Amino acid sequence: MSRAPLLFVLLISVLLAGCNTQVTTATEPDFIPILEDAATSADVEMYALLSTLEPDPADRIALAIGIKGLDPASLPAPSYHSPTPYQVGDTREFWAHNSETLEFNRITAELMYVSKHAYFWQDVDSTPRNAAGELATDADWAAAGASLDESYERVRAVFGFEESPGLDGDLRLFVIHSDALGRVGGYFGQADQLPAQIEAYSNQGQFFFISNTGSSGIASDYYKEVLAHEFQHMIHKNVDANEEGWMNEGLSMLAQQVAGMRGYNFVADYLLRPDQSLWYWSGESQDYGQTYLY
Repeated sequence: MSRAPLLFVLLISVLLAGCNTQVTTATEPDFIPILEDAATSADVEMYALLSTLEPDPADRIALAIGIKGLDPASLPAPSYHSPTPYQVGDTREFWAHNSETLEFNRITAELMYVSKHAYFWQDVDSTPRNAAGELATDADWAAAGASLDESYERVRAVFGFEESPGLDGDLRLFVIHSDALGRVGGYFGQADQLPAQIEAYSNQGQFFFISNTGSSGIASDYYKEVLAHEFQHMIHKNVDANEEGWMNEGLSMLAQQVAGMRGYNFVADYLLRPDQSLWYWSGESQDYGQTYLY
């Protein structure tokens, strides 16, 4: 060992020897109850009663009326008369939500196809491509419509029914395709089920939004799975609006199987990372596999 390192070690030893070592002892803070009186039988009964209550999920319409003073008469009455059907080639504007910017954007879409249960719209500023990466044809749109119609019947038979008709009185669902949605395959527009007086960005109907690129192309296998997946979410919103998110996602994975899809269910991803909470939802692929298995 050279002299320089040796002197350095000796110096450190001297400094440490000269320090006064202080030990800090942590103590638990004294707990001071709000009341020192023993709980009465009435307290116990009240606690037992409150423990059995299952409050209804928050109702945004009731909250707006009760807290914000919204006049109920200003809300649109439910319509049970189907409006004039849209025709292929029609255009209209929609609010679309971007999952990355968390913003709503106004898009213009053209009606590409009408199936038994849905309208299929395409954002004019996005390019619809099929599973081969080529421009989507009429046959691709027809295949997408046929898949949704079949999924519609099968998923309904197991999970129940969506709110139908929507606020617009239309019995058909709306499927809006765009690349202005962020990094998602698609989503069910819960906000669209509220009146515009409550949710300014509501499209006021029953809406799905599908990413042109994130869904692997019009009528691709994954595209069909996304539609079946999101349709279960729409039904669940009507059947059990207060469901836990992780359970809802697991049931949407199951809905894909109910609809006849046998695609990737993320089980392999979960088996690689099984040491995780069932009910903490991080949105990772293994979460989908775990809740699907449950």
